[in-house]
Amino acid sequence: MQSTNAALITLNEIAVEHGIPVQETVHHYHQCRTVDHPNRYTSGLVIKNYEQATRLNELASMSGIGTGLHTFGFSSIVFIKVD
Repeated sequence: MQSTNAALITLNEIAVEHGIPVQETVHHYHQCRTVDHPNRYTSGLVIKNYEQATRLNELASMSGIGTGLHTFGFSSIVFIKVD
């Protein structure tokens, strides 16, 4: 698995390549504890459109980047999974 910074750069490149607009980049995002994802601090990209966020998450997975999707309010974060 890539380092978090390298994975974040690659994730951003995938978003640009596929025309997925990024609202902002977040660092040290506190991920909520769920069954699938333990409590972690990580980085990710905020995507306003849920369908585009889902697509970016799928594209990242196909590229070998460990990501997860967290939706809140009117935006989603595609975050880098950390071990």
